[in-house]
Amino acid sequence: SQISVTTKTAVLQWIRTLHAHVPHKINSEHVEVFPAVIRTVSDQCDGVVVLSIQLLAAMCLQNSDQDKTNFENFLRSLIEKFKNDEKLLDRRCSFIIQTLCAHVNCEKVFCTLARFIG
Repeated sequence: SQISVTTKTAVLQWIRTLHAHVPHKINSEHVEVFPAVIRTVSDQCDGVVVLSIQLLAAMCLQNSDQDKTNFENFLRSLIEKFKNDEKLLDRRCSFIIQTLCAHVNCEKVFCTLARFIG
């Protein structure tokens, strides 16, 4: 069944709140959270995509080895999504990358993407 936009938004906001207060628990003990958030990046609702990327950026920007791994895993997953879903690539790629660059250093994003694609 389809999960409503309201529910997705509430869940992402709750995870963001938890991450703000106990980031080490969200990043390490609850590793299933990260893939679930990655899946929401391809949502049809712009608001859900923005919240997802904000949360993923926060989970990837604390400069630990796990955060670097999370960021790389996120970008690998994003590349796979674009490879496997031509509609997503055509319709949402620009929005997703622009939103990501608004929350993560553009150079970091594009250098990492280039390393994985090249």
